[in-house]
Amino acid sequence: MSDAKAEAEARRELEKKRGHFHKIEDSAAKREEKKESAQSVVAAKHELSAGDCVQIIGTNKSASVVELRGKKALIQAGAAQIEIPLTKLKLSQQAVQRAAPQVRIKVSRPVGVPSSIMVRGMTIDEAMPIVEQYLDRAYCAGYDSVTVIHGRGEGILRREVQELCKRLPYIAEHNLGGPHEGGYGVTVVRFKR
Repeated sequence: MSDAKAEAEARRELEKKRGHFHKIEDSAAKREEKKESAQSVVAAKHELSAGDCVQIIGTNKSASVVELRGKKALIQAGAAQIEIPLTKLKLSQQAVQRAAPQVRIKVSRPVGVPSSIMVRGMTIDEAMPIVEQYLDRAYCAGYDSVTVIHGRGEGILRREVQELCKRLPYIAEHNLGGPHEGGYGVTVVRFKR
């Protein structure tokens, strides 16, 4: 057999193997998609509403529902707001635990999330992602209110923290601290419940 014939035969065999491999890949992807959609809020027949804590299936990051748009939801994930199909969302573990019928014991400090965060001395670029992530975690952990310590300085961080609080849908109100709470150096944030 000539080199050209052998090469052509090898190419045909390679294409055949590639086709078989792609079929296996597609089948695995479809199985994974079915498994994921079985976990979704649609499959669980859970009615979402604004403020619910959810996760994008396949990730471990929590997000909160801003608004529902038909078969999609606008969610706040960190600094970004994204629209995602309901079939790609599931309730976060915190939301599932809160929804389960059980005796609730109110703990003053949820495990793993402190009641305040200090970003004093940081730049806006350093502080704002940390504050936003902290507020998401504190809300999902069940706090009624938390304190963000930004310091007095020129008031730049204070303004940015308060602008962020205005944008987050799960925050009921935010105020400067009282005389015994830190005054202009802190923002006290109260969550919607």
